[in-house]
Parts: sequence; structure tokens; C-alpha cells
Amino acid sequence: MNTVLQQNLQSLQQGKPLVYNRYLARDKNQDVIVKAEKSRSGQPNLFVETKDAVGYIYSTYDPSREVQAWAKKVESKDFRSIMLVGFGLGYHFRALRENLGKEFLITLIEFSWEIFDVAMQHMDLSDIFLDEHCNLLISESDEVLRQVIVNTLQTQIFRVSWAEWAAYGRIFKTAKEALDKLVLTSARDLRMNQNTFFFFQKEWPKNILHNLPTIVKNPGVKNLFGKFEGKPAIVVSAGPSLNKNIDRLHELKGKAVILCVDTAYRVLQKKGIVPDLIFSLDGSDLNYRHFEGVTSMGVPLVFLPTVHHKIVEEFGQRSFCSNADDLIIDHIVRLVEEKGMVNCAGSVATLAFDVAYFSGANPIIFIGQDLAYPEGEAYAQGTMFEKMKKKKEDSDIMLYVEGIDGKPVLTDLSLDSYRRWFEQRIKQIGSERLIIDATEGGAKIAGTDIMTLRDVEKSYCRDTFPIKHVIDAAAKPTGEDLTEVIRELNKMHRVFHQLIRLAKLALNENQEIHDIYKVRKVQRKKVQKHDARLSRLEQQINRLNQHSWLDLMMQTESFSVAEGSLAKEKPNESEYDKVMRLTKNSALLYQSIADTATEMKGFVGEALRRLHEEDAAVAK
Repeated sequence: MNTVLQQNLQSLQQGKPLVYNRYLARDKNQDVIVKAEKSRSGQPNLFVETKDAVGYIYSTYDPSREVQAWAKKVESKDFRSIMLVGFGLGYHFRALRENLGKEFLITLIEFSWEIFDVAMQHMDLSDIFLDEHCNLLISESDEVLRQVIVNTLQTQIFRVSWAEWAAYGRIFKTAKEALDKLVLTSARDLRMNQNTFFFFQKEWPKNILHNLPTIVKNPGVKNLFGKFEGKPAIVVSAGPSLNKNIDRLHELKGKAVILCVDTAYRVLQKKGIVPDLIFSLDGSDLNYRHFEGVTSMGVPLVFLPTVHHKIVEEFGQRSFCSNADDLIIDHIVRLVEEKGMVNCAGSVATLAFDVAYFSGANPIIFIGQDLAYPEGEAYAQGTMFEKMKKKKEDSDIMLYVEGIDGKPVLTDLSLDSYRRWFEQRIKQIGSERLIIDATEGGAKIAGTDIMTLRDVEKSYCRDTFPIKHVIDAAAKPTGEDLTEVIRELNKMHRVFHQLIRLAKLALNENQEIHDIYKVRKVQRKKVQKHDARLSRLEQQINRLNQHSWLDLMMQTESFSVAEGSLAKEKPNESEYDKVMRLTKNSALLYQSIADTATEMKGFVGEALRRLHEEDAAVAK
């Protein structure tokens, strides 16, 4: 082993241990050939041959001069991070690091272990491997890349610049195009998720705490895990193709677990079909409309804590809650039992699918899962929105994807993100389960077997089994003693009361500082006194909010305070102007804390009232 490689291995193991382990276990790619050659300036260069192209990574004359000129053109103003395509021999990373400074986060994406290996043998890369603000991704899977891209965009609030070393776009054309698509879809998905969070930031805490009595008194979705091992399950969604085969569910009742999403429940009821479980996760008033005029028929509800509280109130007498351990009530739920976690996205069908997976169901069958608008139809007949139509010209979020028949079918960015979620989840599951798309229309979901529901029935749904008996046994109330739950809710109530008081005191202290500067006769000792009080109040607020109970409802306000116009220092700003700006910004924060704590206190009070009311009713 040469000295350079040995030094690099030591620093790689020290600074980037995960990359070190992957480097030792790497597989050779016969489709990539890399040779180290000297440029005319004497610096090492790389000659690379791939299926896409052949060529040099750097200038054959003077790589250093080339990368210096390139680095000066890379846009970095107002950005916090940069994602750089191409590791090469590290030249362009070093040029960027010199221009951007030591604290700037740089994520390096390299497509080939062969390039990295040659670089390890010819260049001292210790400074890169020991750089705490360098994230190194070598020949990573799409899943890992997506996670890193989303995490970087999220933590850096989309203030991320993108750069590539030009040779990579040519020599690794296929990989670069795939990465570009991955970046685009990841950014779009994250934006949609963030918009959802911002839209529901006030409603979710209200729903969560209103639903809490039902959550703690009923079993979690974990009670369904493994209950239908090797039995068929049908996920019924409300896509327009449901019209084609919904009537066959009459024949399948008792032969497959029928998992019905909320939008399709009305359709099944009109057809006289009683599903085995209903699923709901949306917290909007619009989602509640799917249940208006529909009777429960005693079918258990599977829901997320954020679902609209009226749905749980009216349909959750027998229910299973899922994913209650990652929200503001997790510390309370732990006092009774673990509810169980599943993977899901914004579509309720993803919740139903993963519950089917964890229940052990095999095969899992989709119907009504169009994820598209075939012939412009949006929903099945009998739903609340059966008359809704879609056209390509409706908006810029509409697009065409491959349909199950191989022809283009109209969809939108939201539905397409769910399609990709299913494809990724099915890929994770692998060959252990058979996933069948019996929708008979809509977008193609990679990884599914396409069949008609009639053929599914003949092949996989021939025998009856005691579905209702199994679910009824799993749905029995927990019978837990809720004394600790009530005690914890009372504690939360007191915390919010204290947060209101502290935020109002902080507003007063902040106003005092503002007023002292406003008269332009600054009394430093007074400022220091109020500033010290304000610091103590902030410490108390942070201590009381250690569980981040306020954060969900304050996302918009927190973003405005951190990134809004009042957070940015102006050129040649005087001390007076700075204090005026900062005190106005702080006033927004403290007022938001007071308002949010007031609302949260009311939600907790409602949960306590409902618990006491229900206990009193039972006692009678």
C-alpha cells in the first residue's frame, strides 16, 4: 500500500467512517475505466471512460487555473449550503472551500467508486476527509440521495446552491440526468409537504388534542400487526376506475380483508358493501365532508392523531390509532401503550397499504388506485366529488405519466408523488410480498403485478376466513387507568399558562428597550437591566417548551422571525435602526408565543373536559 493511500485511509476512517466502510466493501464497476495521467503543468488528471462518453475530468494544461476560474463563477450569495456534483481529484472542492470559507456546508456527490479509488491513490485528501462541513456521497442509492437532498433543503430552508463540474454532465450523462430528476422531484415533494404543514399548523394541534381521549382509550394499530398473515387484503381507493369493479367486492366479502379509504366509504355504503376497516388521516374540514350523511355501521376506524376531530368523534367509537409517538402527545401516549408506527405519506391509501403490510397480508391488492385522471375523471361515481373534472390546461402542476396500458395518462404533481411513494415502498418490501394492481386503469405503479379483480378472485381469494372475529378481538378498548394521563394533561395546562405569562412579561421588557432607544437618549444601565431580564425570561420559555409543544403551531411565525425582513441587517445600519428592527422582530416572536400558548391551553382544556365527561358518563 502506498503512503498516500495509507494516509487517506486513516483520515477517511477518522473523518468519514461510513464512507470508509463503504469504500472497503465497494464493488467494482466494469463499465467505468479510470486512468491517472499528468497534465502539462505536472498536476495529476483523470481520463475516464464510461458507457456515455470518454474524456478528461480536468484541463490537460493546468487544472488548478481551470478550477480557480470556475469557483469564482459559482453562485453562493444568500446561500447556506452547496451541493456539488463530482469529486474528481478534489481540486474543485478545494477551490470552493477557499472561496466560501470553512463554515460553508458543501455536499459532494460522486457517481463512481473507481474515480474515488484512483484519487485515494494519487492525492492527499486528508483535509477533505477531516472537513466537518463536507458531506461526502459516493455512488449512493437514490433513496440515500433523496434523504440527503430533502434534509439539506429542509435544514437550510431551501437556501442551497447547486454546482457541477462540467465534465461529469458529459461523461456521466445518464447518472447526471437521473440526479437532476431526483433533485427536482425531491424539492417538489418537500415544498408540498411544507405547504401542508403551514396550512395545517393551527388545525393539527387542535385535532390531536381533541382526539386524545379516543387515542388513549382505544388500542393502537399495533394490535393489527401480524393478524392476517398470508391472507389477501384489498385497499379500496376512490379513483374513477373503481366504477369498473366495485361490484365484485360483494363476492370477495369474507375472502379478503377490505380496507376502505375515507373517500371511498360513501361509495361502498351506497352499494351495500361493508368494509372491514376504514382509514382516515386528513385534518381538513373538506375531508370530514366525505363522512357527512354516512352511517358508521360499526366498522372500526384506523386514523392518525391529526385527522379531523369530528371524524374520530362520530366514527371512532371502535378505532385504532397509528403514529401517535412522534407528535405533541407522545409523552402522554407512552403512559398507556405503544400504538404502533407505519409508513405513510399524504394519501390515506398509503396508510391503508402499510397497515395491510404490517398485518402480514399477502397479496395486497389495489382497486380504485388510479393516481391519475383517466379521461379527465377525478373520482369514482358516488363520492362527494364525482363531478370533478381535470384537464392538462388546468394548471402547471398537471403532467402525463405512463398508464397501466402503456399509454400516457393525465395526473398531477401530488398524485405522482404518491405513485413514487408506493414504488419506493414496494421496492423496500421486495419479493416477500405480492402487490397486485387490480385498479384496471390509471397510472402504472412499478413493482406491482397488473391483473383484473376477477382474476385476482380466482387465484387468491377462494377461501373465507374469520376477518370480523379477528378485528373485533383486536379492537377491544384498552381499559387502562387514565389517572396519569389526566395528571400529565393538567401539567401541560399549567405549562401553557406559564408560557402565556412569561411571553407577556418578555413583551413588556422588549418594549422597555424599544422605548429607551426611541427617545434617542440611551441609558446603558437601564438597557442592560432589561436585557438581562429578557434573557432570563427567554431561558424560562425555552425550558418550558423543551418538548416543542409550541413549535407545530408557530412554523409560519418562526420562519418569519428567522428569515423575514426584520431579521436581516441593512447596509450601514445605525445602532438605533438596529435596535428598532430587532425589538420589532422580537415583539412578533413573543406575541406569537403568547397567542399560541393561549390556543394550546384551550385545546388541552378541551381534552381534559372530554375525558372527565366520558368518565362521568361511564360511572352513571
